[in-house]
Amino acid sequence: MKQEYIDYAKEISVIGDQTQVAANLFGELSKKKAKSIEELKAIVEDYKVAKNGFVKCKENLEKIAPPKVIIEEHTELVNTYNKLIESVEIHLTALNLNDGSVDFDLISKGFKLNATAIKEVGEVTDKIVTVFQNN
Repeated sequence: MKQEYIDYAKEISVIGDQTQVAANLFGELSKKKAKSIEELKAIVEDYKVAKNGFVKCKENLEKIAPPKVIIEEHTELVNTYNKLIESVEIHLTALNLNDGSVDFDLISKGFKLNATAIKEVGEVTDKIVTVFQNN
């Protein structure tokens, strides 16, 4: 395998690890049940941390100059992070700190979008591997 492919894969691996941290936090938050406005505020802050994790990963991806053979796939990968970020934003919108209410329809929409984005990250990564193997 070409050295530029190996170097790219190493950079992507680091971002993948960072993504997993944010995704794990997002998943853990789904198990939390707020019993008060203060607990809801803490959950909102944790969602903000998860969102910032996805934003940082996207920014790091945008800094990488991908090999020419995967420019399209790399762009697609970057774009999947918009969905990850949006999924967290949906959750933040669903949590009303004024009255402590939760819009469970929005929560469901956020989880579905997150699951779709995670799946797409895997699919794009698989495409990149295939391109590397064939070049």
